[in-house]
Amino acid sequence: TTWQVARVRLFEPRRTDARATAGPGTVLEIGDAIAIATGDGVVRCKRMRADGAKAAAADVAAAAGIAPGARLGAG
Repeated sequence: TTWQVARVRLFEPRRTDARATAGPGTVLEIGDAIAIATGDGVVRCKRMRADGAKAAAADVAAAAGIAPGARLGAG
């Protein structure tokens, strides 16, 4: 997917039973994983890659300026 103009890759996805409270691609939470709204629920990814190596999602999100409320894939 993308964040702003950069490519972001998500790894170790796990679908949850939670219901999305925002539009698809919206970051709902960042903790031990990044929780992202989908069209029919929520997916959590433990690891991400932006410009560097694959690392913990929270670390990559912080370095890339991704915070809850951000919308991935929007441009």
